[in-house]
Amino acid sequence: MPNPYPSRARPWPTAGEAAPSRHLKFPHRAPPVSEGPAPVGGLRPLVVVPPLGPRHSTGGRRRLPALAAMRPPWCPLHTPSLTPPLLLLLFLLGGGAEAEGPEDPELLVMVRGGRLRGLRLMAPRGPVSAFLGIPFAEPPVGPRRFLPPEPKRPWPGVLNATAFQSVCYQYVDTLYPGFEGTEMWNPNRELSEDCLYLNVWTPYPRPSSPTPVLVWIYGGGFYSGASSLDVYDGRFLTQAEGTVLVSMNYRVGAFGFLALPGSREAPGNVGLLDQRLALQWVQENVAAFGGDPTSVTLFGESAGAASVGMHLLSPPSRGLFHRAVLQSGAPNGPWATVGVGEARQRATLLARLVGCPPGGAGGNDTELVACLRARPAQDLVDHEWRVLPQESVFRFSFVPVVDGDFLSDTPEALINAGDFHGLQLAGRLAAQGARVYAYIFEHRASTLSWPLWMGVPHGYEIEFIFGLPLEPSLNYTIEERTFAQRLMRYWANFARTGDPNDPRDPKAPQWPPYTAGAQQYVSLNLRPLEVRRGLRAQACAFWNRFLPKLLSATASEAPCTCSGPAHGEAAPRPRPGLPLPLLLLLFLLLSRLLRL
Repeated sequence: MPNPYPSRARPWPTAGEAAPSRHLKFPHRAPPVSEGPAPVGGLRPLVVVPPLGPRHSTGGRRRLPALAAMRPPWCPLHTPSLTPPLLLLLFLLGGGAEAEGPEDPELLVMVRGGRLRGLRLMAPRGPVSAFLGIPFAEPPVGPRRFLPPEPKRPWPGVLNATAFQSVCYQYVDTLYPGFEGTEMWNPNRELSEDCLYLNVWTPYPRPSSPTPVLVWIYGGGFYSGASSLDVYDGRFLTQAEGTVLVSMNYRVGAFGFLALPGSREAPGNVGLLDQRLALQWVQENVAAFGGDPTSVTLFGESAGAASVGMHLLSPPSRGLFHRAVLQSGAPNGPWATVGVGEARQRATLLARLVGCPPGGAGGNDTELVACLRARPAQDLVDHEWRVLPQESVFRFSFVPVVDGDFLSDTPEALINAGDFHGLQLAGRLAAQGARVYAYIFEHRASTLSWPLWMGVPHGYEIEFIFGLPLEPSLNYTIEERTFAQRLMRYWANFARTGDPNDPRDPKAPQWPPYTAGAQQYVSLNLRPLEVRRGLRAQACAFWNRFLPKLLSATASEAPCTCSGPAHGEAAPRPRPGLPLPLLLLLFLLLSRLLRL
């Protein structure tokens, strides 16, 4: 009986088995390591603001933030922008399981690469078909490291798609060993550079008519993440809403985003190109699973949401999906991209750290990349965090680069040119007649392991959107199961129509559209739908207007009694007139007043 989770006990029962009585949680073990192969016009968005929290710890690399970095990332610093915790749904117009025998046609699918054999998984309310670990690209190993992905060549016979495959090489968080709050985001499969696989969940039996498709992109700061994590299990959403769900792996860290702009050997953004190739695979093959290639919704969280936004801004990607969901992330976040100069500087610094001469022994990129390709994968992972400046706050080592190709300009410039404009996007699109919906996620799960004072952490709406509370053995409350069903219905309705409201239940509380005048949004929690106005308007006004004026008004320079510094002395530095502790106290008081 094949187990799609061989690295640990099966988290859910097989077909015909009873659910285990013990309390099941997420994996606690770090994975073993192996080296190698074994058009935007006419948008209908939904703007969502989930909470922030302690998702991306840096394994002991925490630093005290500068005052400017204390500004909540959901408030733009200077210009209106699409900030990290925003979720935008944009409607573009125009395990345990048992493999069935080959006699079950529901579990045999023919795609362009060849035949696939899937397996039947049990969800609490019935079975689904799952096709796990489908290769969509040639393994990016050896000379293919740092290069754009190549489509997978056809395979002979029937390929068993009955278990998740390797996770892309990445940093593993060991800051709190065994702590569920961090371990649940760590890889649960073997690490390998041979990692470009995707997964498909589809109703069992397959739909008689094409059904909408949801394609998931995981987050992880562009340095970590895996489609095989338990929190991304697609069986519950697929079984409850009858949609097809696809998730893919993409390269992260230096393997996906090291860039020597202008070089063919390491052009950068290959992790985004992995995602695009998976989207092309969906267009070519999802109909074989009962999915509708003309109704594809791309959704992601954190760096996955930033990725979704970059696909919206990259013309070659736009025709591959028709709606988009950005949860807790945006392409113009200050952490999401770097310029070509910074990208090259980080790449050459990593080369020095692992013993490769900058610019190659002969002073060219080809030799430098050849040296980097010869280094063990773990060497790159072990040194990638050291390429960041010491003063960096909420920055990641290797991220998408504004290369003039995938991204023709900075996301901020592209957004300001007309595609997006932060929360102002909602007003702009509403004025154009587009349907816009906004919410804030405010429920703290009863099973959450993070301390109570942290509130609702970053990323913890995902388990509800994927329907994990429907699994009885995970010990969510009955109210949380109902809440998860409501969220799944909102997402599925949007995937079907571009409107989260259910046309089959007109008496249900209605999620009103956002307009520039009313600025209505809803709070999503266990209580009935509550309509509010002015999404964090006061808080953003404090950060954008009041605090900059306060700092400007209180700034002064220390008096200088000499014509200049003596030899070897530093020049006197400007000092803020208002001490930092007083500013912090003022911030805390105003935060309370403004209900930040």
